[in-house]
Amino acid sequence: MEDRGDNVSEMINKDGWLPKIVTNQPDGSYATNDLFLRRSDDTLVQTLGEKTNPVPIELAVRSNSPYTAEAIVFCASRPQVGCLILPSELGKELAKDREAFLEKIWPIIEDANAQAPTQSQLLLDMVWKSDSFGNEDDNSEATAVIYVRVLFQTCIWLLLAEKPSPLIQNVWPVNFILDIDSFDEHIGGALNLINICLGSTFSPQPSFFFSSSVGTRQGAFDAVCAEYFPTSPDTTLPTGYARSKWVVAKVVQRAVIYTPIKVDVFRIGQLVSDTENDIWNETEAWPLIFKSANTTGALPWVDEVHPIFILHVAYATSTLENFTAAIMAIR
Repeated sequence: MEDRGDNVSEMINKDGWLPKIVTNQPDGSYATNDLFLRRSDDTLVQTLGEKTNPVPIELAVRSNSPYTAEAIVFCASRPQVGCLILPSELGKELAKDREAFLEKIWPIIEDANAQAPTQSQLLLDMVWKSDSFGNEDDNSEATAVIYVRVLFQTCIWLLLAEKPSPLIQNVWPVNFILDIDSFDEHIGGALNLINICLGSTFSPQPSFFFSSSVGTRQGAFDAVCAEYFPTSPDTTLPTGYARSKWVVAKVVQRAVIYTPIKVDVFRIGQLVSDTENDIWNETEAWPLIFKSANTTGALPWVDEVHPIFILHVAYATSTLENFTAAIMAIR
């Protein structure tokens, strides 16, 4: 391997290597033009700041199954850990059937997951096989995923274009580390959903409801939060999450002004676990604070004049449903 900068190396076949039959370098070696990205650190940092050591997982997958020859774990700046697996000679024929291949190697992955922290565990959908790490021709699985996504989007379009049901956009990545540029595709997704409503053949057309955040107004120190579209991004918290939702609110505002669409924006605050199972994501801020008491023996003092209100997910859901139903009843 020869360094090519930016943690990239090129594979070089040295002079004297028996399979080499041609040369393109002065020293008799052959530069293959196959480039490999090196890790500068064995610790991969995910989008929420969680860290994963890929080495134990790679060793487990690579060494404990006769069907695998190599494994590469990836998750840097990504929310979920993934693994690309190169089948061994024994596993090549089996790997033509992805489900059969994964069924054979899944017990090994389960063992690796049992030894890994929660954020580092592999999900079935995040395990991929490749015929060659230097060959991009065999990306059938990735192509299939793209096809399924396009098909799903087409089905959503057809459904909402033909039925006057209101559309509520709840899905949004909860990440307070990423900058606003990282939310570009999600902002674009909101715009696409608005266009789907506008493309409906029904009269009236479907209404659009957007689940925003109180973070879009927490930058302003108003005693009372006014129910209107904020005119300046200075009203938001300084996070990409809050600012991205502010941008969508402005897109919604323009849609109201220039199109016949009916829209509403809900500003939602901190949500807590459901009321039945009392389960809360242990990697979120508040659970981490409470968990820190096991080590520090204390909890931080919150110097707040007013109490902190946290809403159960079930209550938030029923509230949105009731609001949506009431609004639609008068339209």
